[in-house]
Amino acid sequence: METAPFLRTSSPFEKHASIIYTRGIFKKFQEELIEITSCVPTIIHDDDKKLTMRIKSFENIKVKHFEKIIAKEFTVSVDRTEDLVACTCKCFEFRGYLCQHALVALQFAGIARIPERYILKRWTIEMRYRYANDEYIIQNGLVDSAACRYSNLIHHLMKVAEVGSMSEAMHDIAVKEIPNLLKKLIDSSQSQSSSENAIPLGSHSHVVNDPPRAKTKGRGRQKRIESSIENMKNRSKLKRGEPHLPRGHIPAKDTIQPHVQPMHRVLHGQHMLNIPHTVQLMQFMPQMVEYAYICV
Repeated sequence: METAPFLRTSSPFEKHASIIYTRGIFKKFQEELIEITSCVPTIIHDDDKKLTMRIKSFENIKVKHFEKIIAKEFTVSVDRTEDLVACTCKCFEFRGYLCQHALVALQFAGIARIPERYILKRWTIEMRYRYANDEYIIQNGLVDSAACRYSNLIHHLMKVAEVGSMSEAMHDIAVKEIPNLLKKLIDSSQSQSSSENAIPLGSHSHVVNDPPRAKTKGRGRQKRIESSIENMKNRSKLKRGEPHLPRGHIPAKDTIQPHVQPMHRVLHGQHMLNIPHTVQLMQFMPQMVEYAYICV
């Protein structure tokens, strides 16, 4: 289970970002939030609807043994009615999250949360889990299943909700069209027979095989270390041309046991094999082995 990220400030922006953003984007956003303390804001224009500020920020540049602090000024404008914020540094346009200057202006405007329009779905925790679920569906061959269709519909409906929430007019259009779409789906399902839409049980069988067994890393085959006397004896045998035999070796006898008969006696004796039948049986051996493996 993933733990909650460590909060370095008591800012409501940081608390909100820790809930919605993935860990990597949250750390980058957290760095921008901490740099708020080094910003020097100046209000240019302020009324009930709009706020315009000039914010000076400082950047510390280090090159080997050289270090210099550079001051830069940026202009930030906030629209309180639409929750819009724009900064001349273009951090959101290039990186996908709000900069320190925009956060300072939002605080002055009385906004304590990240506006929804500045939360990109690809940086959210929700989108990360949805992508992981889609990867699981594709890897397990469930592209044509109901789970894949459900995930695809959720993806499109999230886009509708994202665009429909930008303004009241677009929200009303979405709320009006969704019931019409739902009615079309219900009418279409009723016109088709239940047998055509039913998903037969057991139509898709997914065999889960055992994972590949790895060889254990341990001690190898044990071999007794020969003494110095045995080594001297073996070297003397090699010089005389005698073969070196391991300790405890019993030479095999050339005699044939009485119950073991050569192959030509079996073929030409009273137990002679029926060659055509034998060949025919041998053809079915692979199927028999496969069936036995399945039964086990």
